[in-house]
Amino acid sequence: MNRLMRVQVEAVDNLGTTPRGFYWGERRIGIVEMIDQWYRPDYRYVKAKADLIMFVSAQGQALATQAA
Repeated sequence: MNRLMRVQVEAVDNLGTTPRGFYWGERRIGIVEMIDQWYRPDYRYVKAKADLIMFVSAQGQALATQAA
């Protein structure tokens, strides 16, 4: 079963020229660094580094638990 998840971009200004984050479903993901961007007549594509962690090793999880 394919489920689509809506991505909504959060911009710094009303023109949408500088994205500062986006929403992936209900989760907000902040943009840490803009890596690249390119334009098409009807789109602006960006490659960004975000603050989302997709995977944490068992050792990383143990360290986070100890710190809490």
